[in-house]
Amino acid sequence: MFVRVKDSDNIVMDYDKEHDILYISINKPQPSYSDDELWKGVFIRKSVESNYVSGATILDFSKRNQEALKKHLPFDVDFKSI
Repeated sequence: MFVRVKDSDNIVMDYDKEHDILYISINKPQPSYSDDELWKGVFIRKSVESNYVSGATILDFSKRNQEALKKHLPFDVDFKSI
């Protein structure tokens, strides 16, 4: 089951409860790639078109320290609504 949350004007979060994966997109989701693993299971995504940060994918989201995630992600996000 997916839950979609719009955090602010430009952050969209899709949470896959069954697999415990949080997908974060800046603006609308777009074709992206990840070559930067912030730490095990936390991937920063970049736009294929512009090479700018386009979001993140966080595996095992419910088991993670959300305050630590907020400090290390390269954009502001509020996890309260997940």
